[in-house]
Amino acid sequence: ASGRSEENLLEEQHQWYQDYQHQAFRQNFSRSRSQYDSHIQEIRDEQERVQKKTFVNWMNSYLSKRVPPLRVDDLIEDLKDGTKLLALLEVLSGEKLPVERGRNLRRPHFLSNVNTALQFLQSKKIKLVNINSTDLVDGRPAVVLGLIWTIILYFQIEENTRALASLGHTFGSASSLEGSRTPDHATESKRKGEGARRALLSWVSNALPKDIGLEVKDFGRSWRDGLAFLAIIDQIRKNVVDMTALRRATNRARLETAFDVAERELGVARLLDPEDVDVDRPDEKSVMTYVAQFLHKYPELRSDTGDSLTAIQNEYSSLTQWLTERNQYLQHLRQTNSLPNSYQEYAAFESEVQSRVELYNKLHRLVDSHSIISITHESWREIEKLWRQLQAEMRYWLRLLDSQLPPPFCQVGDWLARAEDLIESDDIPT
Repeated sequence: ASGRSEENLLEEQHQWYQDYQHQAFRQNFSRSRSQYDSHIQEIRDEQERVQKKTFVNWMNSYLSKRVPPLRVDDLIEDLKDGTKLLALLEVLSGEKLPVERGRNLRRPHFLSNVNTALQFLQSKKIKLVNINSTDLVDGRPAVVLGLIWTIILYFQIEENTRALASLGHTFGSASSLEGSRTPDHATESKRKGEGARRALLSWVSNALPKDIGLEVKDFGRSWRDGLAFLAIIDQIRKNVVDMTALRRATNRARLETAFDVAERELGVARLLDPEDVDVDRPDEKSVMTYVAQFLHKYPELRSDTGDSLTAIQNEYSSLTQWLTERNQYLQHLRQTNSLPNSYQEYAAFESEVQSRVELYNKLHRLVDSHSIISITHESWREIEKLWRQLQAEMRYWLRLLDSQLPPPFCQVGDWLARAEDLIESDDIPT
């Protein structure tokens, strides 16, 4: 009996210990989960704080240009009646929008203003995912932040990267990321955001000098030390920052210098403070919004040839137009049998062509170059095709002139013309 009592006692103790372990595990798990959830919430709260601050500063940088100027102090409260939202869209688009104004505006007026803003954005083919006027008037932070981010994507990033793509440069636009099937609104919105991110990241990669050893892979940790901001500033305007000295500075000192110099010397609005970026996980949307200001304000970043984007665009368009017009001119003369029978006129035309050779070669060097401004193979093929056509028309004209020479010069001229045709056709017999 005594032995069984001891066994029962041991079993009870064992059961008690198991229950204790199980209860302790549940308590520890509950505590760990609570701590994890608390940590995640802290990250989200900090992210929301930085985004609100960035978006308010971004909006005010535009509303300050309005006549009379306006100001947003509280992102959620100040957008409820829709008047400042409409004012922002007017400044960004340059268009006049109808607005309900007055001292005694009520909820129906708020909804009317916000609906006007949303309808305007939809008219620009901007997809509004899970954004409605009621949530904005009610001041739901997630919806308000989502709307302002959508506006930033379209007016600050996509419009400017489309301008850079005018030479055919692939900057990862949102449209290029869309598949053949029609995606749902949520997927399409996500793709648009990712497309804008890739486009801006591509611009940054091209803008950064290749000899400083900086690699920007994202809009988070890559910007924490401030060097990428400083490098872009230095690329826009030399000698306003001392890159060598600042490499020895702290992250916050570099960030403070970058934000201060960008505002003071380049007119780029200060949207962030060092403590917003010098963290483990900087908010990507906030950093993108700030970086996009450089693209918006300075699309004229110089290429390795020292030319601005506008200058290259103008030269590209000028050469394309000239080649098209001269081809059409010679084709018309050939088809109407009215090509001049004068070597002097041919020489004058050839001199005009030779004056474009330097520009032709200059643009050729920009094909897929590592310069900030480059021309893709697709855009270059258009010029090359027109150039080859012009050369062919001129060879025909010269052959016609040579055929009028007395023998044996006419035969020599014909032989040379045939040889040039073979070389240009890449059909040389072996």
